[in-house]
Amino acid sequence: MQKYINQMIQYMNYLENTFQLQISVHDFGSIAGPFTSALFPFRMHRNPYCVQLKNRKDVWEGCIRHQEKVCKELENNILFGMCPWGVEEYVVPIKCRETIMGFISVSGYRCDREKAMEKISKQANRYHQNSKIIKENYERYLRNTILEKQKVEILITHLAAMLELLYIRQQEIYPHLHVQQNQEDHSVLNKIQNYLERFYREPITIDDLCVFCNCSRSYISHIFKRNMGQNVNQYINALRIHEAQILLRHTKLSITEIALSVGFSSSNYFSNVFREICGESPSVYRKSQ
Repeated sequence: MQKYINQMIQYMNYLENTFQLQISVHDFGSIAGPFTSALFPFRMHRNPYCVQLKNRKDVWEGCIRHQEKVCKELENNILFGMCPWGVEEYVVPIKCRETIMGFISVSGYRCDREKAMEKISKQANRYHQNSKIIKENYERYLRNTILEKQKVEILITHLAAMLELLYIRQQEIYPHLHVQQNQEDHSVLNKIQNYLERFYREPITIDDLCVFCNCSRSYISHIFKRNMGQNVNQYINALRIHEAQILLRHTKLSITEIALSVGFSSSNYFSNVFREICGESPSVYRKSQ
């Protein structure tokens, strides 16, 4: 099974490297069971424009609400549209036996500049942000060359089929995850994931999750470890390090500034965790990119 997971990740990396696609998978992690952690780098938009916007918790929450709305309204067709911050994207449904379980976003495009500028001005005013800087980042980081819809249908629907197969094979290998009680567990797991992915830049404790999910510490720790293969703190650190890698590649922020912006209390602790996960220091990683 791990070989299949690795092949799927390799295919996603191939799509990104060969076709310069910015791929993210939404609302699928909570049903991917023990394999969710392998997909977490693809659970969020990673272009620098979005990353810098989402440093604000309220902006991140707004983006999550927009994603939830898209998932609820999604049908069987591939869509192309614009988010509230002017980013244009393809949205491809993930289905299992005709039930929509989530969607794949192919994002990072800028085409309708006039409409995007209007949206950015509106959002910047709403969140009290500098619209001039945001518009400069819009021009700098988003691409105006869009992959043809026909290619998206071929390349991304194949990925959607791989994700569907992952879910089906997981049911076969881990049937105990799909009894009624564990379905309820996965509902809580989904809430935990959403909370962590919204607030991982801030100090988070198990007690915070207990209040949010109305569950005990032992219950949360148990279902998270069982389904994710790692504890809550390890997952939080993985999210922080992933964002730090993006900032190291695409910004001139200092190591200390990056450490603090992604949620670490000190640059020394950040460097230790980064080295543990990536096998090298942040400065060496930056020089190698």
